[in-house]
Amino acid sequence: MLEQTGILVAISATICGGIYFLVKEFRAKQKKYRAWLVGHWGNEGDITGAGKYTHYIDLKLEVDLDDGEVTGVINCRNLKDDGEINNISINGRIYFNTAKITLSTVYRDGELVQLGDASLSFKTKRLLNWKLKQGSYGDYPSATVLWRHDIDIVLNELE
Repeated sequence: MLEQTGILVAISATICGGIYFLVKEFRAKQKKYRAWLVGHWGNEGDITGAGKYTHYIDLKLEVDLDDGEVTGVINCRNLKDDGEINNISINGRIYFNTAKITLSTVYRDGELVQLGDASLSFKTKRLLNWKLKQGSYGDYPSATVLWRHDIDIVLNELE
């Protein structure tokens, strides 16, 4: 009986240690993705997508590293009719490597209006996939690739 108890304790300790290690690694990677999302992102000037873009997007994002809350501002320009949407609020949350965001604005009478939902997912450390889940395709692209254009961050990574 004592021998079985010892084996059970050893197995339990191994499992608990493994779970602790996995959770610790998951949280470290999660914070890394949260830190990577902070900054300016856009698709304007991307020569790989020339001719296929319908909109230019400029995002400025902030992320709370502790809870993953995403806030920011989006400016978007439709290339077909040259219409622009500026200073639209972004609110959402990042779940590991994908952020779910809501685009909204406040009208003059103080009414908060939701304009759409989108997701941002990392393609690489410096590239994000944008996918519009709900909203006007005339105002925002349905899908595009955004790249980081914080020159100071990019230069620091190249050193």
